[in-house]
Order: sequence, then structure tokens, then C-alpha cells
Amino acid sequence: MNTVSRVITVDGAMNLRDLGGLSTTDGGSVRRNKLYRSARLSTVTDRGRDQLKDLGIAVVCDLRGTKESALDPSELDGVVGRFHPLPIEPTLKAHMGALFGTSFQEGISARDVMVDIYRSFGAKRINAFIDLVGLLTADETPLLFHCTAGKDRTGFGAAIILRLLGVPMDDILHDYMLTNEHWTGTGKLDHLPDEVRLAIERVERDYLEAAFDSVDATYGSFDAYADKVLGLDHQAIDRLRELYVE
Repeated sequence: MNTVSRVITVDGAMNLRDLGGLSTTDGGSVRRNKLYRSARLSTVTDRGRDQLKDLGIAVVCDLRGTKESALDPSELDGVVGRFHPLPIEPTLKAHMGALFGTSFQEGISARDVMVDIYRSFGAKRINAFIDLVGLLTADETPLLFHCTAGKDRTGFGAAIILRLLGVPMDDILHDYMLTNEHWTGTGKLDHLPDEVRLAIERVERDYLEAAFDSVDATYGSFDAYADKVLGLDHQAIDRLRELYVE
């Protein structure tokens, strides 16, 4: 695995990093400055706007729910090329709210809820991920995709892309776990018990592994998922690797 830092400094942004630099199983390396993952961009400062503009982002894909993004818009006109909403519903907040309401209920494990959410990522045909991969095949880059924390919806999206590009699973998991170093939360969950707050604010290997276990259980293999859900046969995957692996 390439050990050079892929973390991108943009003032006011969190959990922003380049997917480039990771090694692939065939001896290549994911191209840098093409694909970025991030937490929300609504907190970017004026200085951060200049730093973000320097990246030359052509497309920003927002994986947040429709109401979620409307309540917290990113004011980046003239900084990035265009915004492409790819809402994933229901949101994590909706999942948790359906179980906990306004207070934590004994006997319900927030961690188990997170695992179930990730299983649903792997089992469902989620149009946002299909469309995200479609933008990649059209080479609409540099491309940045994000949700609120850049860890769950964005984490699975990044993992899909990296698997398609031939990055080993151990390195994908390592990239996924970096969120625990680069996302510090918003403070809005501080009223919850630590078990619940940490389950929501942090990532665990078990979460992402549950998503891919669900892929295998539902479709038979990741290759079958790529074909049946993402619409990518072996030729299309080879084309993606031509675009994003050097």
C-alpha cells in the first residue's frame, strides 16, 4: 500500500482525501487528482474555497438526503464545476430516529443498527451508487463525492470504486478506517449515551465487511454485483482501470 498521505487540506472541510495513490493487485496505482471523497462542504471557509478551487473539481456528487442537503447547502458556486445530487434515502438520521425517537431505548444496539444499514447498502439497488459509477465511466473528473460525515454512504461508495479498480480489500478497509482519524463529529450527538454516539460517529471494519457480505449473499459475488447492479461487465471494468489506474 502506498504510504504517501492522501489527505487533502481544505480549510473548514473534514475527512477529505484523494482516492489516488493506492496500489492495485496487478501492480498499478490509482491515479491521483481524479477522485476525492469528503464530508460535507458547507463548512468550507473563504480560504478553503480557494484551496478547493485549486483542485479543479469538475463535479461534486452529494449523497445526502434531499432534506438533509437543503438544510445545509454548500455555497460553492464558481468554486467547483457543477453539483450533481445523488440522494440516498432513508438517511442514517431517519434510520436511527425510527428506532430511538428522541431518546435512547434500552435493548436496542446502535451498533447492530449500523451493521443492518450497511447490509442494506450491499443488498439494495441504490441508484446513487449506480449513477456515481456512471459518471466515472464518462470520465467526468476530477470528481468529489460526499455525504455529511464522509464515512457511511461515502465510505461504501469509495469501497465500491476501489474494488472496481482492483485495490486489495485490506487496503480498502484501511482507507475506510481513516475516517476515525479525520472526522471529529459535529457535537450534535453529544447528548446520546457513548455507546450510541460512538457507533454512529465512528466506523468499524465490521460495518463495511457486512456490506460486502450482503453483496455476496444477494448477488453471489462482487463481480456479479458489478454486472447486475452497476451495469459493468469485464470490458467496462477494464475501461475504468484504463482511466483511473496507472
